[in-house]
Amino acid sequence: MENTRSIYLDYNSTSMIRPQVIKVLIEAHKNFNASSVHQFGVEARRKINLAREIIAESINVDPDGLVFTSGATEANVSIINNSNRRLVVSNIEHDSVLIPSRQKSDTKFIEVDQDGVISIESLYKILKKNNGPYIISTMLVNNETGVIQPIKEIADIAHKHNSLVHCDIVQGFGKIPIDINELGIDYATFSAHKVGGPQGIGGLWIKPGVEFEPLIQGGSQENFRRAGTENISGIIGFAESVKCFSKKETGNILSLRKKLEKELLKVAPVYIFGYNQNRVPNTVYFGNNKITKETQLVSLDLSGIAVSSGSACSSGKVGNSHVLEAMNIESKIMSSAIRVSLGWATKDHEIDYFISKWTDIYCKN
Repeated sequence: MENTRSIYLDYNSTSMIRPQVIKVLIEAHKNFNASSVHQFGVEARRKINLAREIIAESINVDPDGLVFTSGATEANVSIINNSNRRLVVSNIEHDSVLIPSRQKSDTKFIEVDQDGVISIESLYKILKKNNGPYIISTMLVNNETGVIQPIKEIADIAHKHNSLVHCDIVQGFGKIPIDINELGIDYATFSAHKVGGPQGIGGLWIKPGVEFEPLIQGGSQENFRRAGTENISGIIGFAESVKCFSKKETGNILSLRKKLEKELLKVAPVYIFGYNQNRVPNTVYFGNNKITKETQLVSLDLSGIAVSSGSACSSGKVGNSHVLEAMNIESKIMSSAIRVSLGWATKDHEIDYFISKWTDIYCKN
């Protein structure tokens, strides 16, 4: 029988684009080159500057420190590759940090505990044992578990050891309040498509006075920090998605997540990773001792439900999650882990439908 439902529960991979953003994008495509000095170029520049102010205000930073990029991956890789400092990164980072970091032989890796929280003790050991200065790269929120990391504490320790801190805030941006000044970090990277904005646009924030090599050379765009004609429509769409952030929406998503977890635990003895830790409102990453993740993903997809087994950039892999491996999760539970991530368009009845279908899968296997 043809499936009549289509339920999207993979927002940590990418969010459904918001209707307000689509409307703005249609108009934004009419803009001209913002580097031109005629009236059309001046108007395009004004819109970019306004968007920069909106996005910067959402994380409490000066707009002058914000550089638009093609996404967080470009920004992450650029920070890692362009720094002359030695690297210290956590072993649960996104591949856009881990892969370039592993290509440098002197990179040090910070361990995490069984709940997926970055170990402050492990960081201390690295900084005391090895000579810096370093650039320390740790994410604000893990993209698989949703666990919020102790970034302020990490930044305080780093600065006492003459080191800088880069923070990938992608999975926290728009889900929890973020004040960059309070966190005390030196670089932040984030993306629009995780919050209902367009794909192909992201941001890098650089603390004033901190060392920085241009991402791309060849023009004066982004104050000589990233050359090339700006993605005006993407930038405007990004700002529009940020304008949609609200405490009410976040509260609704949290209520749905709690319902999902409660109902899951009624069905089976599932292991929810990071369950007792501070997490973002939308993420449930869980495993069981019975069904493989492949069986769950295929069966749910056939029922019209989209979830994932972890990071979107690793979705083609059949191996275990590097995050769960770092957490020393039991092999059988690891091999059954799937991630359900909610978003702005998630409805109560969709949670009911997911629970119904997942219960069927669990009971039949």
